[in-house]
Order: sequence, then structure tokens, then C-alpha cells
Amino acid sequence: MRELKRYTTELERRIMKVFRELGYIVFRSPLSMLPFDLLVVDPKNFVIKFVEIKKSEKSKLTERQQKFKQLFEEEKLWRVKYEVIYYDSFRKE
Repeated sequence: MRELKRYTTELERRIMKVFRELGYIVFRSPLSMLPFDLLVVDPKNFVIKFVEIKKSEKSKLTERQQKFKQLFEEEKLWRVKYEVIYYDSFRKE
């Protein structure tokens, strides 16, 4: 299992490098906390991509990943925002 994790981390880094060479801004999601591996930002075309990396096409998305993917496949126009919530201010309301 540890060997597989090392392999996938190295694969993620290689893919991140390719995106960066193409001019994208890339963030990696650590520890599988989110339903995707990379957040890829294309500042020229104003596109944000949530990227999940799998070893092969035989690999399946988890139920959580499938639900997240379906959100963006629906016929809706999404606006992606960055929001900061400060805990001290939030809990006073």
C-alpha cells in the first residue's frame, strides 16, 4: 500500500509539472481530504478544473468523487468563488 501511495504521489507531481509548463496554476490536495487530487487554474481562459488522477481507466471513482463530478456535469453555469470565513467572526453571528 505504501508503495502504491508513493507511486501515485510521484504521478501527481509529474502531472502537476506538465500543467505548470503549460501555464496553469496548480494546487495539490493532500491526504485525499477532497474529492479530487489537483485544483488546476487556467488564468488565460478563466477556467478552474478539479482533477482526479487514477492509475488506469479501469480505476473507478469513489461514490463521493462521482457525486462531486456530477455537480459539474449538469446543465448549469457554475461560478466558482473563493471565500474566507474567519471563525471568530462567524461564531458571533
